[in-house]
Amino acid sequence: MICSACGSRTACDHGSGAASSLYLGLAIGALRSLLPGHGGIGAFRGLLTMFFTCCTTLAGTATICSDVERARFYTKALEPLAALGKQHAAGLAYDLSKLLARLPEDRVAEVAERCEELLRRCDRPVRALTE
Repeated sequence: MICSACGSRTACDHGSGAASSLYLGLAIGALRSLLPGHGGIGAFRGLLTMFFTCCTTLAGTATICSDVERARFYTKALEPLAALGKQHAAGLAYDLSKLLARLPEDRVAEVAERCEELLRRCDRPVRALTE
């Protein structure tokens, strides 16, 4: 999914590691956004923000419906963005989705404890796509 959002199949097929593949895909997507009719960097940031917001929301919806497989599917779609860092908004969204996907597995105490850790991380400055 992130390959489509970035507009780059190359990044997903690049075999030199998750972080370098993500950065390559983001760079290609950012450059493509500069082409006429693609909306520029602002539209590219908006597309990525919408992507991880939708995936997190859909993972949460699947959790409410006790659909573990679908929750994992949307969480897996966010996984490449985790390379941006634990204090990046995308990394926090990925970690939240991972936790939500565990709720239907009846791991309530573990999820509650990790959600508290996630909330403490949110007390520190969070990097966004603009940084």
